[in-house]
Amino acid sequence: MGLLLFILLLVGLNAIVSFAIAAVVRSNVLCIISSVVATEGVIALYGLNSAAGSREVHDVLLAMNISLILSTPVIVGTSVGFVVLARRLYRGQRAPPGT
Repeated sequence: MGLLLFILLLVGLNAIVSFAIAAVVRSNVLCIISSVVATEGVIALYGLNSAAGSREVHDVLLAMNISLILSTPVIVGTSVGFVVLARRLYRGQRAPPGT
């Protein structure tokens, strides 16, 4: 249950990162890649921070690797979905030409 909650938290973080990056970057592919890299980087930093304060460093790093393996397809899929959704929402906010 804890891993599922962790993945859901990452999906929420990924939504925030994807919408923020989609507002700045115009390329969909670059936006998706940067969103995945940023979210995976947060996972890696969290795992390394947890490993630094633990006596069983190898176990924490193994848990981090398992989390990355299990959550990467979810993060890539949600990045694609959130970027497409952000593009549609941002397209509706643009002013029509000639105004």
